Amino acid sequence: MTYNNERIYYMDNVRALAMLLGLFFHAAIAYGPLLHDVWIISDRETSWVMDYSAWFTHLFRMPLFFIVAGFFANLLLQKRGTAGLLKNRLVRIVAPFIVFWPILVISMLLLFVLAAEVIVDKPPIIQLIADSMNDPNAESLPPTTMHLWFLYQLMYFYIITAIINRFSMSFVSKYVDRIFSKAGYLFFLPLLLVPSLFVTSVPLPSPEQFYPQLWSTGFYGFFFLFGWVLFSRRTYLDLITPYWKPMLGAGIVLYTIFYLVLPTITIASASESAGTYDFSLIHITLVVIEAHASVFLSLAFLVLGKKYLDISHAAFRYIADASYWVYLIHIPVLFLIQIYPVDPVMSIWLKFLISSLGTLGIGLLSYALIVRYTPIGWLLNGRENGAERWH
Repeated sequence: MTYNNERIYYMDNVRALAMLLGLFFHAAIAYGPLLHDVWIISDRETSWVMDYSAWFTHLFRMPLFFIVAGFFANLLLQKRGTAGLLKNRLVRIVAPFIVFWPILVISMLLLFVLAAEVIVDKPPIIQLIADSMNDPNAESLPPTTMHLWFLYQLMYFYIITAIINRFSMSFVSKYVDRIFSKAGYLFFLPLLLVPSLFVTSVPLPSPEQFYPQLWSTGFYGFFFLFGWVLFSRRTYLDLITPYWKPMLGAGIVLYTIFYLVLPTITIASASESAGTYDFSLIHITLVVIEAHASVFLSLAFLVLGKKYLDISHAAFRYIADASYWVYLIHIPVLFLIQIYPVDPVMSIWLKFLISSLGTLGIGLLSYALIVRYTPIGWLLNGRENGAERWH
C-alpha cells in the first residue's frame, strides 16, 4: 500500500511532540526526588509533582516515537524499496549520529568540568566527578550513546527490517491480522512487553550502551513493529478510537500506582542492581503495570494525535522540522542553564520554566538562524524544509 505523496500531518506532529517532551522530561528530573542522587544536575529542593509529571510522559513519549518511526519506515519501503529505505535512513539517522555524537561528548565533558568548579553545593554525581578529577587513579567511564541512543537503536531496527523483508512473512501476517481485527485484543498486547521489561530496572532506563541490549530491542521493537503494521492497517486507529478514554483513564490509574510503589534510586542501589535480575514480587508487579500503562497511554495519545493534531499549518510545520535539531542539542544547553540557578534561592518551578523554556527557545531560534537552510538542516530534514524527513 502506498500513499500519493500526501503528508501524514498528525504523525509528523506526534513525532515532534514526543521529541520536545523529552526536553521537558530531562529538565524536570533535576527537581524531582526519584533520581536526585544519580542525575547529573539535581537541585537541593525537590517536588514529587515534578517527578510524577515527568515519569508520566516517560511511559509513552518514546514508544510513540518508535510507532511513528515504524510507520514511516514501512512507507519508505513501499515508495523506495529496501535500498531506498536504507539509503534514506543512512542520511537521516546514521549520519546525524556520527556528526553529533563527538560534539556532544566534548560538550558534556566541558560541562562536567564547569559544574565541578561552579556549583558550591554539588549534586552527588557532580561530587563524584569532582573527586575523580583530583584522583589520578580514577577509572574513566565507558563511552555511551547518551541521549542519541534512539538513533543507535533505530539503526538496528532498519537493518533487521531490511533482512526480514527478504523473506516471506505471511505466517506472521496471519497473526497480525487477527490482532488488528478486534479492538479487544489490545488489552492483551502489553503482556508481550513483560519479558523485555522484566530483565531491566524500573522505571525504564535509557539504553545508552553501545552493545545491543535485548530488553530495549524487545520493548521498543514492539512499538516499532506496531507502527510498521499500522501503516498498512490505518483503519485500526478508527477501530480503537472509541476506547481512547478508557485507555487513557486506565493508563493514568496504573501509572499512579506504579509511581507510588517506585523506590527512590540511589547510587548504591543503581550499582547493586546493574546486571542482576530481580525476581521479587514487587518488581514483577511493577513490570506488568509498566507494560500495560505504556501501551494504553501510547495508543490513547496516538488516537488523540490523529484527532487533534492532523493539522497543516506553518507553525506546526516549523516546529516539526525544528524538533529533531532541538532534541539533538538540548541536553548540553539545558545543563548549561541549570548549572547556574542551583545555588541561588529560587523556586524550583521558576528554575524549571527558565531551564526548559530557555532551552526550547534557544533550540528553535538557532534552528531558524543557523540550521534550517544550511547543510545541517538538509542533513536532518532534507532540502525541502522537512518534506523528505521520513518519506
